Amino acid sequence: MRQAILLLLLLCVISPALASYQYEFSGHIDLIERNEGHVLGDISLQQPFHGWFSYSIVPIQGNAYNQNASMSVTLDSLTLSYLDDHIYVRVSNNSSYNNDAFTFAVDNAQGNFSYSWFGVEFIDSSNSVFNNRDLPVSLDLADFDSTRLRVWGSQYPYPNSQSFNVEGVITTLTLIPEPATLSLLIPGCVLLYRRSKNHLKN
Repeated sequence: MRQAILLLLLLCVISPALASYQYEFSGHIDLIERNEGHVLGDISLQQPFHGWFSYSIVPIQGNAYNQNASMSVTLDSLTLSYLDDHIYVRVSNNSSYNNDAFTFAVDNAQGNFSYSWFGVEFIDSSNSVFNNRDLPVSLDLADFDSTRLRVWGSQYPYPNSQSFNVEGVITTLTLIPEPATLSLLIPGCVLLYRRSKNHLKN
């Protein structure tokens, strides 16, 4: 009985660390340097976009990629997605650029798109958002003075690939509640802890 209680208590402790944090965002395009062949659709300045990204706070050991990261964004009628693959997720604290930053960037290929940067970057020039380089469990746009979406890359096949370089400003960011299973686990862990204390006393 005691081993079962200890096992469940351990699960309660590690579950938050294994949780995936998902955000929905929206904004508008403010820079179109390239959109060859209208590969990203008939986009224009001030056109709205929306999307989401998710990550865990446990990175792959030994490199800068996060093992559970995904992102999707809709521009015009085109939805670009990069799911469960190598994504560079990093916090910069008092960096050499004299700022704090949260960077979420794809520099890889998936499907018929090759990305040089597909992601978001939030910058705080006051160096006050982050105290360390741990991945955050919450993000607030009000803490940053630059909140950018970047969609850079090209579409296959070579040698007739068409390149694109589009950016936008993110104006809304919403944390999506954790899955119901995790929400149910938390009060269960509290109840289990109380019972385990009574059991160990007896």
